[in-house]
Amino acid sequence: MAEQFTESLQKLITTARFEDNLAKGLHEATKTVESKYDNNGPVLCVLAEDCQEAKYKQLITALCKQNGVPLVKVDNRVSLGEWVGLCKFDSTNTARKIRGCSCIVIKKFNEKDQADVDLVKQHI
Repeated sequence: MAEQFTESLQKLITTARFEDNLAKGLHEATKTVESKYDNNGPVLCVLAEDCQEAKYKQLITALCKQNGVPLVKVDNRVSLGEWVGLCKFDSTNTARKIRGCSCIVIKKFNEKDQADVDLVKQHI
């Protein structure tokens, strides 16, 4: 079940990245969570558990709770950075020079990915 959740979340993040519905990093994430995007607000916030700054995690958690944005926590910020595209790919399509990302916000889901959306919502 956890593996399916991870794959679905990764697919949703990749789709949002290509459709420009993704906010990366503290500044963009806080702006997006506080705003009312499309009158519905952002649909999902993803936070890395291994973030070094405790205040960073407290801020994101509090903002999500205050604004009613669902929060999902992932284990590794390097994996999150790879899913978001903060890396270079070599000729064999292997990710190299991956930069970590501690927080992202998905602004809007694609209607085509409804099965993945349902799976992620069940996990929340």
